[in-house]
Amino acid sequence: MTQLNCYVIFQVLFLFACAAEGLSGEVSDVEAMRFGTIFSHPDGDVIIIDASDGPATPEAARSHVEGGRSGAISFISDIDGEMVQIDYPSTVTLSDGSHSITIQNIPERSQYSDSDLALKNGETVDAAIGGELILTAKEVPANYSGRMNIQLIFK
Repeated sequence: MTQLNCYVIFQVLFLFACAAEGLSGEVSDVEAMRFGTIFSHPDGDVIIIDASDGPATPEAARSHVEGGRSGAISFISDIDGEMVQIDYPSTVTLSDGSHSITIQNIPERSQYSDSDLALKNGETVDAAIGGELILTAKEVPANYSGRMNIQLIFK
C-alpha cells in the first residue's frame, strides 16, 4: 500500500453584485479540506468526501483512510436574506513539488453549488466543501497539498 497525505487550502475571491451598497455579508472562518492519511490500494481508488449535505469525512472503496474532513467556509451577515453565490472550481491539482494528483467533482460534492446560500441576521452559516480524489496504481508516497480558488458573490 502507498501512503499519501493530502489537504487543500482555500483562497476565496469576494465579489459583490452591482448593487453592493448596503450588503454586509462576510466570511468569518475558513477550514481546509483534508483527505487525511491514505493507505492506497495497489490498484488505485477514488477517495470521496461527499459534503453535498453537510460536513463529511473521506470514504474509500478499497483503500484505508485515517483522519480527514470536508472543508468549510463560514459566513455571517447583519442582513436577513442576503444571498451568497458560491462558485467552486471543477478540479484542483495537488502536488508534492514533483508529482501531482487531482481532486474532481468539487461542485457536485459541495454544498450550495446549485443554489444561493441565504444568510441570516447575526447567525453564522456554513458551507461544506468536498470532492473526489482520484488515485491511480502508480501514485508516489508523499505529502500532497494545493490551493482551491473559490469565488463568492454577495447579492
